[in-house]
Amino acid sequence: MGLGPILLALALLARASSASCLLDPSDRYDPRAEIPSGPFKGRCLDTRELRSLRVVSRGEAEARGLAARPGLLYLANVRHADRFWLAAVDPGAVEAAIVQIEFFPAIVPAAHTQLRFRFAPGRQPVLVPQRGGAPKDRVRLRDLVYSVEAVPVVGGDPYDLVKGMEDHFGTAYRMVSLSDRYRRMVVTDHHRVIQLRLKLTPRERRELFVHAVRLGDRSGMKLMYHTLARNCTTELVRAIDQTVAYSPWRSAVKNATFFMCSIPTELPHTLRIRGLLADGAGSRMPDLDREMEGKR
Repeated sequence: MGLGPILLALALLARASSASCLLDPSDRYDPRAEIPSGPFKGRCLDTRELRSLRVVSRGEAEARGLAARPGLLYLANVRHADRFWLAAVDPGAVEAAIVQIEFFPAIVPAAHTQLRFRFAPGRQPVLVPQRGGAPKDRVRLRDLVYSVEAVPVVGGDPYDLVKGMEDHFGTAYRMVSLSDRYRRMVVTDHHRVIQLRLKLTPRERRELFVHAVRLGDRSGMKLMYHTLARNCTTELVRAIDQTVAYSPWRSAVKNATFFMCSIPTELPHTLRIRGLLADGAGSRMPDLDREMEGKR
């Protein structure tokens, strides 16, 4: 048999495998994702809740009733109120970039880190339902959270640190509403979430959002998760380092302490080394539970 038929058979097999991972036929942005390697290679990732964000065209967004305006980014698979939405976002409207560190019990001190973007009043992201509903059923959100998380295969084991080093999970680069993350982390799991406001210029805040989105869109659901080599913190710091121009001294210190970038509980030190936190407690905000309770 020649090489041509073999390649055709492999292509058809890959297409069939991708189609079999369609979990929501009514959602055109279902990623149809399978885990790329490891002991579960080829099995479907459970993307019913955990999906990477996706950049879509202005035309796609306009067809769902979102404004078509220069400078906006249009995103699919934004998670809010337990469903997926299309969002129109103005990166120039980011007025604060806030690191959140969620501490959870494990065999060693452990945490999840993520990046909260707060938008200026009157310039908040606008969301419309990704499927179902009508374009007029729109919401505005003051905050979006960029969260890189491990994704199990359908029917697979829940996350733990050890399995995270054994190729058990894919990776999702998510964009989620603050209310959804608060409900999961604080209300359901009763975890403490500290918040640190990054010391960035308006240009850096805008570019950080753009770099995070581009990293998520480019990565899709194609990368394996690893507890140390590719995790919530490495990917958060990756987006930050693509954004900020450090002084030669800061760069030297940063490069000498590169190993800290993989440890979520060490993120405050990683940020301080980069000069991204205000002196003293200037960057510290109230813990998320206290902030949200104060708004009730």
